[in-house]
Amino acid sequence: MSALPSAHAWLVAHGFGDVGDLPISLPMLLLAAGGAVMGVAAALSARAAQGRDLPGRNRGVVLPARITAAVDHPVTRVALRLLAAALLGVAAATAAFGADDFLRNPAPALFFVVFWVGVLLVGSMLAGPLWRAANPLRPVSALLARAAGDPADRTVRPLPDGLGVWPAAAMLAVFVWVELVVTRQPLMVLVLLAGYVVLQLGGASVFGRAWYHHGDGFEVYSTMVGWLAPLDRDDNGRLALRSPRRRLAALEAPPGLLVVIAVLLGGHVFDSLADTVVWQQLLFAGSRLLLQTAGLAGCVAVVGGLVAATTARARFLRPALVPVVAAYAIAHYFGPLLVEGQHAVMTLSDPFARGADLLGLTGRRVTYEAVPAGLAAVGQIVAFLGLHVLAVMVAHDRAVARYDPRGARAVQFPLRAVLVASALAGVATRFAGPG
Repeated sequence: MSALPSAHAWLVAHGFGDVGDLPISLPMLLLAAGGAVMGVAAALSARAAQGRDLPGRNRGVVLPARITAAVDHPVTRVALRLLAAALLGVAAATAAFGADDFLRNPAPALFFVVFWVGVLLVGSMLAGPLWRAANPLRPVSALLARAAGDPADRTVRPLPDGLGVWPAAAMLAVFVWVELVVTRQPLMVLVLLAGYVVLQLGGASVFGRAWYHHGDGFEVYSTMVGWLAPLDRDDNGRLALRSPRRRLAALEAPPGLLVVIAVLLGGHVFDSLADTVVWQQLLFAGSRLLLQTAGLAGCVAVVGGLVAATTARARFLRPALVPVVAAYAIAHYFGPLLVEGQHAVMTLSDPFARGADLLGLTGRRVTYEAVPAGLAAVGQIVAFLGLHVLAVMVAHDRAVARYDPRGARAVQFPLRAVLVASALAGVATRFAGPG
């Protein structure tokens, strides 16, 4: 017997910590959310007008040298890549040889929750661009290059000018489409993993290992949310703890970043739309695949158009939206990580559905009391609004570095309005309940 039907777990987990678990009512929460974002924006504008809040260097706290040495040690890098290869390898093996029923097969939860959420999102937000260090395809590409007699990638084709992260955006669009529209069945996990390996190794064989910075959607996503990590490097390469605010303020936005943001945010918007009664009723009137695809594409287009319009005269502000991507991802995936993560571990006890009990967990049920509901709700709100406030700060820093206080305030105004609306909409859709 499965620990918990996976589809049911996914739906329940999206509502992990609801408005009834909050210490204040939803109207008061909305008022506080809007007030917090607008208040920070007003305070920053006032300080900039007085010349007291211009971006400066944030040295942070340099960690002991032995910590940097341990993190940079080759054994650490090898261990990370072996763990990553094991995770994806188990997902592929169980997808290929396990049960067709995703209720008993750990592959979907391992790939869509443990890997996508636990490693790429949470791991990178804590430790920086984790997948760049753990990606097991990078050493494979190095071995292939050495076998071809070009270990330094000197004979590969140069990357096209202006390539940016456009290939990664396309890969992420496919991933989001499969996750939200097609199916989370084991077969699709196998197809996605096989396609990922073939495309990335192929791209690296043509353009060299620099391809991963541009074409690996998982690595680009990990790097992007890794900009929010408290861990950073100082000028001497030593690990340091410091606020991500200054790091985000100094970033150069690569071509295609807008599309990556639109795909990720648009996916979260569509998932909220897909939970409504109106949308579910609409699906009965036509082709589910066609309508779901059109809905997802429409949400991505609307989000992308809105961001493009509000930053048309200030494209340098777009990196300020990275915290918003992380905010919606946390609100979206917090419950699934807790519930589906447990489900993944339990089904690993019998990975091929043959009656095994390797971990002694077969037949066990997930627990919803791992985190008290009230604490979960408050934690999600604090993280969601805190990241929106960070977005306001980053936009402010980037603007005052280029304009005088009056010009900085004017160029930020459209984006600030979007950030306030995003905070209100996110809180409302997350805690107002379905329907």
